[in-house]
Amino acid sequence: MDPRTSIENQFSKRHPCFPTDTRIGIVGAGPSGLSVAYALTKLGYSNVTILEKHHSVGGMCESVEIEGRIYDLGGQVLTGNSAPTIFHLAKEIGAQTEELDTHKFAIIDSSTGKYNDMKVVDDYISVVPLTLKLQDEAWASCRNGVHAVSDIASDLAPAFLEARGFKSVPKSVAYGYTASGYGYVEDMPYAYIHEFTRTSMAGKIRRFKGGIKVDAKDDFGDMQVLEFDKIIITGSFPLASGKTYKSLSSATEEKGGRIMDMSELEKELFSKVETVDYYTTVLKIKGLKHIPMGFYYFGEFMDNSATIGQPVAMQKFYAETNIFLFWSYGNSTDIKGLKVTKHATDVVKSMGGEVEKVILQRRFKYFPHFKSQGMLVKSPSEVLKDNYGFYFQAFHLLVNTCNYNAVMKDGFYDKLEFQLQGQRNTYFLGGLMAFELTERNSCYAMALVWKHFANDSLPPSFPYTKRLFTLKPNCGPQITKRLDEAHGVEFPNLFPLMGLEFIDAFFGCLRARVIPVPAIPPDPWKSSGQALLHIENIAKTCNAVAILSTFGYHVSVSAFSAKNTLLLTGKGKCSPRWPNLPWLHTDSWIKKAKTGVHSADIADDSEPLANDLCFLQFTSGSTGDAKGVMITHGGVVHNVKLMRKRYNSTSRTVLVSWLPQYHDMGLIGGIFTSLVSGGSAVLFSPTTFIKNPLLWLKAMSEYHATHSAGPNFAFELTARRLESNMDKVLNLDLSSMVFLMVAAEPVRANTVKTFIELTRPFGLSEEVMAPCYGLAENCVFVSCAFGKGKPILLDWQGRVCCGDVDPNDPDVDVRIVDPETCTKHAESGKEGEIWISSSSAGIGYWGKEKLSQSTFKNAIQNDDLGKKYIRTGDLGRILDRKLFITGRIKDLIIISGRNIYPSDIEKTVESSSEFLRPGCCAVVGVPGEVLLEKGTAIAASSDQVGLVVIAEVR
Repeated sequence: MDPRTSIENQFSKRHPCFPTDTRIGIVGAGPSGLSVAYALTKLGYSNVTILEKHHSVGGMCESVEIEGRIYDLGGQVLTGNSAPTIFHLAKEIGAQTEELDTHKFAIIDSSTGKYNDMKVVDDYISVVPLTLKLQDEAWASCRNGVHAVSDIASDLAPAFLEARGFKSVPKSVAYGYTASGYGYVEDMPYAYIHEFTRTSMAGKIRRFKGGIKVDAKDDFGDMQVLEFDKIIITGSFPLASGKTYKSLSSATEEKGGRIMDMSELEKELFSKVETVDYYTTVLKIKGLKHIPMGFYYFGEFMDNSATIGQPVAMQKFYAETNIFLFWSYGNSTDIKGLKVTKHATDVVKSMGGEVEKVILQRRFKYFPHFKSQGMLVKSPSEVLKDNYGFYFQAFHLLVNTCNYNAVMKDGFYDKLEFQLQGQRNTYFLGGLMAFELTERNSCYAMALVWKHFANDSLPPSFPYTKRLFTLKPNCGPQITKRLDEAHGVEFPNLFPLMGLEFIDAFFGCLRARVIPVPAIPPDPWKSSGQALLHIENIAKTCNAVAILSTFGYHVSVSAFSAKNTLLLTGKGKCSPRWPNLPWLHTDSWIKKAKTGVHSADIADDSEPLANDLCFLQFTSGSTGDAKGVMITHGGVVHNVKLMRKRYNSTSRTVLVSWLPQYHDMGLIGGIFTSLVSGGSAVLFSPTTFIKNPLLWLKAMSEYHATHSAGPNFAFELTARRLESNMDKVLNLDLSSMVFLMVAAEPVRANTVKTFIELTRPFGLSEEVMAPCYGLAENCVFVSCAFGKGKPILLDWQGRVCCGDVDPNDPDVDVRIVDPETCTKHAESGKEGEIWISSSSAGIGYWGKEKLSQSTFKNAIQNDDLGKKYIRTGDLGRILDRKLFITGRIKDLIIISGRNIYPSDIEKTVESSSEFLRPGCCAVVGVPGEVLLEKGTAIAASSDQVGLVVIAEVR
């Protein structure tokens, strides 16, 4: 993995190399375990189990509450600019961090309590050039973790730095390293100090706000035997050969419970490994209130490893408290918990304080690493027992120093990475491979998955899906929000809203047995434009006999038409004109009506039949000339009932909608469904939304909306407005939302993800988002990925799932068909044309018999069900009974045999520069001869087709 590239981008280009249902067990839920689980799930692996023996996860990143405040016991402190992986994961789950910029760093005298500030910045700056040089060499090696620097920084730290002009290890670096629990610097190769330094030198120190505490769920109850295809061991794994740093004995420490069986290679390698016995002791102290908040290093104990057991550092977490944290080394033999506590309390006493209470103590088996030369160092008393002890000890130190260098340099890490990883389907993570820092562990875990569980083959070896939100909590089955039916329907007392006349006119037409034709109202003050041309074409196509609108709109149209006629007289210009039809003012009729219309006043009061024509729904014309789909009464009723069921819409539904009422999504999907459900609708103008996108969210919050919908651009526009208002307090409550549909145009994963991340603080959750697919030829609705507590899914190309597909669904039958042979694809995940059979389908295009036959009356050649299908012209695939839309046949550009989807290129171009306006990019295929005429050459292998991108600049 390239650490200079975002995790999101790198994983979007990789695919799983094992089947996604491979059973993967992860032992340990520390930073390594959680990070590797994230990376696996990010790739699409779906059968990942984390096993953790403790009641909470996070490994040594433990936070506890003491007297109403959160204290971090180890591992949570991060440096702002040096922990990109951890901050990425924090963003994924919405975890917040806070700066610790008021913390002091000082050396404190254990006998007096006096302290002096350290030159932290100067010390770290002094090693920056060396750190950057080693970092570049590590990147160039294409290795991961400590392996990347094992050849170039294997000498012990003092010798390594001395050879490069340093008199000693800079104090802040040495003390920071030792106080973090990684051992004394004189014992360690510089490779370890480098890994510590490069993750500690850039940016302000931060911690997770509120600490880290995640309860683990026991999913198994009684003991069970679990079988896995792959095992990933993390942290300080329980080895039978486990030894302890600075122990007086070379004997293996006794461990309770079962120990892992090891191969010969594992025995060889792990026999050279030891772990650190590290303690965090929390004391309540009286008499040290004068010490400010900060980190304090005990220099005399830092500089002399023979003082093991004495505290090496102390932290005062909060200024106004008397709680202190002490960090100390043990050795698993004669220096353990009680002795460590006594040493800490003695230091407190010598500094003039008094320990009121030992609140807690944690012992961490920490940082597996090479056995250092101090491993078998004798105590001073043992040295005195032997006249040759001093010389023996000096010789032992020398031999171990040489062995340390040789073992690291001559193949230990090569064997770990090239032979051990993957042997017997087992992989190892943790401090031995990565160095025991939260960021390093997490980064190495990502890299291990990248190397051993992924590939970049195109196309992928097999089709697969993955979750949009990788780290979404899922402790047990989720329960989709449901709305009960109200005992009596109550509508809010709303002020008059513009546009309600449209609904009156539409239902008036149905009652009068007149065929309504909804259409977009053009700007009355413009004499040209696509909207007016659209009206003109519709009127001619369907032989319209009248225009129903409001009196005010008609006056505006008449006034401008008269002005325009005068201006264009004698100029020979031709522009679209309003059809020469009578105007009927529905608002005037309603105002003049004194009493309701009685059934006796209507000539035909019979109920319409299911196959009777209900209205004409003209397509937008975005993919060709506008065509009037003939929607029957039975079709619209079926589609509305289907949506009501899929949307979980009841009499308690509160719809907030700005969608145009003349559009199928706003009219049928919104108003009709709300009316049939007996719910309420709060409507406002599309123009108002465009001017103020946040009004959409404010209306949801104010009216406690349960349902709403919008196209992808609306969510993107709202997200951009939210980002630009981050500094403002928005008092929004979106927790009442049950169903929020995104449809009508390609649904982009980044848009949906960004919108949910920005609205999550207001109570909106992923489970209410509903990516949908529909088209005018099927009334409006076809499928919806909503409900059942399931996450939003993506396919391997990052396309959003837009619905569940059930081959036995009596309402909608969705098939993927070869558009050339008209045979269905039996292969899961194969792309083809989407064909639909449903009772919601229109019966054809008005006045276009031949086109109606080829669009609405199709049979699948290798299917004997006898159904008639709509050819949608959309491309898609079905994978694991999930529908993914990949493009449109007419938009597809084929270059050198490769299918190019304009929407993919447009998305890439828009995200390439902040100077390009989102949603304002178009990609078209242009014949090569046209480009040559313009002076643009194309590649000989391009099939004489060039790709042209048109983008609007901000």
